[in-house]
Amino acid sequence: MAIWLWFEDRDIVSVHLLTSAGNRIILDLAADQGLPATPPFNEQYLVPGLEKEMKKAFRLTETFIKHAKEDPNAVHDFKPLWTELYLFCSIVGYHKLFGDPVPDLMILYTLRLAMIRPECFGKDPRPILCHQSLNELEIDRLKELSNPDCFAELVRILKLG
Repeated sequence: MAIWLWFEDRDIVSVHLLTSAGNRIILDLAADQGLPATPPFNEQYLVPGLEKEMKKAFRLTETFIKHAKEDPNAVHDFKPLWTELYLFCSIVGYHKLFGDPVPDLMILYTLRLAMIRPECFGKDPRPILCHQSLNELEIDRLKELSNPDCFAELVRILKLG
């Protein structure tokens, strides 16, 4: 649901809360199966000695929203990029738990995120974008579209609909 709402350009705070709830379920299922935590809560992504503080920082937005009634004058600097990364981490966690095939909606989200936030994928996101149905010109055109329009085009190009 969070991916769908994100593609529909709906309320990003709602997307963040749904993502954090889904990520919590993924973390709990991974722990139950004896698997390591998924990013960003995996120990390899945390600075030794600062694990607790970093986990708290990752959950800052959801904690702020959850407890907003306690201080109605408080201010929080919400950054949609963190929601987008959190959503991607949830996809990674889902894949680690359940393996292939990853649902089409998750693939579409990953493609779109690589288009609009290439910095999240290292120096060159093209390996993620390399799909036999997507060429360089289409990728450049898709980057300029709104999320809903890009979703519709990806479904059409990749023949998912």
